[in-house]
Amino acid sequence: MTHPLPPALSDGFPSDSYDDWLDRVRSTYESVSFSCMHRLGDRLLADRVGAQVVAGMLRKPGVFRFFGLPYSARIGHLAEARIAEAKAGRRDQIAEWDRILRSLRSIPAPDRDAFVLTCVQGLEVPEIAGRLGLTDQEARRLIDTALGRMRAIADEELGDETSAASQTE
Repeated sequence: MTHPLPPALSDGFPSDSYDDWLDRVRSTYESVSFSCMHRLGDRLLADRVGAQVVAGMLRKPGVFRFFGLPYSARIGHLAEARIAEAKAGRRDQIAEWDRILRSLRSIPAPDRDAFVLTCVQGLEVPEIAGRLGLTDQEARRLIDTALGRMRAIADEELGDETSAASQTE
């Protein structure tokens, strides 16, 4: 006798959705890094700019529910500011993609679920609570924890800077 999966686990959710999101973030990093390499002429610096862009997106993760021009515009905004900083010789923040990826992979499954439902799928707290079998209050705490983890990853990579590149959307 088989038991049906809870709604949150059907259709490949949650791990597939988070893994798909990680693939999207990795592709974003690789694209930015590749483009910046041609602009900066320095592979290591380009990789750092790519990692800084990803970290900047983690600070304001609502961007991950968008595709196309809104998503590209956020990437472009962050990348242009970081390229300008790199060209000006500002290299005090050393973001690293491998460290970001390790941190993202270490996020516990419940936080991953909350993150995907909130920032990728754009669901509201009552919908998330229903999907995960939680009360609204439990879902809100889980979302806050997940978003806090993403901000902590960004802060580790970018420091406490308040540059326009990291704080504007």
